[in-house]
Amino acid sequence: MTGNYKKGAPFSITFMIIAGILLSYIFQIAPSPILITLRDYFGITNNDALLNLAVSIVYIAMTLGCIAGGAAEKKIGVKNLYTAACALLGAGLILNFAVKDYWLFLLGRFIFGVGFGLGVPFIGAAIMKWYPPEKREAMNTLNGLFPFMGTLIAYSLINWICTKAGSWKTVFGIFGIIYLLIMTLWAIKANDTHEEAESKPAEAVKENVYRLIWKIKEIRLLTIIFVCDFFCYSYVAVILPTLLYELNIGVITEAGAGLIAAFAFPALGIAGCALGGFITAKKQKRRGVLIMGQVMKFLGILAAVLGMKLGFGAVLAGIALYGFGTGYWMPIMYIIPMDLDNMDPAKVGAAFALASACGFICGFISPTIGGWLTDVLAEASLITESIASHLYGLKWSMFIFGFTNLLSTICAVLMRETGNSLKKQGVSQ
Repeated sequence: MTGNYKKGAPFSITFMIIAGILLSYIFQIAPSPILITLRDYFGITNNDALLNLAVSIVYIAMTLGCIAGGAAEKKIGVKNLYTAACALLGAGLILNFAVKDYWLFLLGRFIFGVGFGLGVPFIGAAIMKWYPPEKREAMNTLNGLFPFMGTLIAYSLINWICTKAGSWKTVFGIFGIIYLLIMTLWAIKANDTHEEAESKPAEAVKENVYRLIWKIKEIRLLTIIFVCDFFCYSYVAVILPTLLYELNIGVITEAGAGLIAAFAFPALGIAGCALGGFITAKKQKRRGVLIMGQVMKFLGILAAVLGMKLGFGAVLAGIALYGFGTGYWMPIMYIIPMDLDNMDPAKVGAAFALASACGFICGFISPTIGGWLTDVLAEASLITESIASHLYGLKWSMFIFGFTNLLSTICAVLMRETGNSLKKQGVSQ
């Protein structure tokens, strides 16, 4: 089914979807490249776990939004789900105009995160409902690109934009206003239909959608893989600019570290995602790309940590391999649920929501655990110089986190091949 857009959503609708989702990924990670600025502004010292909440608190809110959105799509429709997402995303950012203490800042981040979470089942349902089968692989590849594009833009530009604007609060608030503009245009332009909900009352999808999809082995494996992926990814994304800065203290600035991190991590993720999506579309196979992505991630983290003895270039090479692998498998995350039999927009949206929600929980706890682990390892190192001891903690905590990619590799090996089913869907829908 493709709702009111039989040939695919028009450009204006696609543009608003892309703009809103991409901005959410930019500002989800935006505090990371300005963590030192936030630390000084709010007076947070010697507490990495608390400071990392600037990024990680979003993930627990995203979890709530994912679960609520996946259940609500059948009741309020795809259009209204995105309207609500944009409203909360905008409100969370606009609140920064009034921020004076860290807890109010975290409240804004939480509101933003709930809106982000609503956007996850939205885009799954929208792609399934508004785009024909031949366009879904392209949209799913684009959906896989969003995290890397958002991180790349945040790492590259947020520090610079905030410096030029004179205040990070102003930048965050202005983009909140932009979200409200997107919401208004969306309410005017987008069409929706509830024909699916009216035609399938016997399935009781509203009440049982998560129980139904959890019975599917492929959804369970994808969920575990994404949990492992995001546990490591969210921690690396938070600490990478700081790690590179401290690794070359006195040689590069905080902004320079963000730019280098942008090239080594999300830029390579974009390349990996594009290549993975291309290979998937060409071969109509999923499993090989899925497995290879997990292997590259593990080897990348291992190379980055062990490469610190060899020099800065070796570290960047390892991070680049990790970033490439993280992107390489991402289109598969969104394609497999649409490959499966008896899936409709609500079930696909719920599958996205379930896997994402479980991953986002790990995204919330992993920077906090990583911050605690960094402090413990730094103290255990017996290194007296503060920056060197902190770098030691960052290095070996990242090494430990890298082993989650071995578990995801095992799950990928257990996944059956679901390829070539899009052609069947094109006939049946």
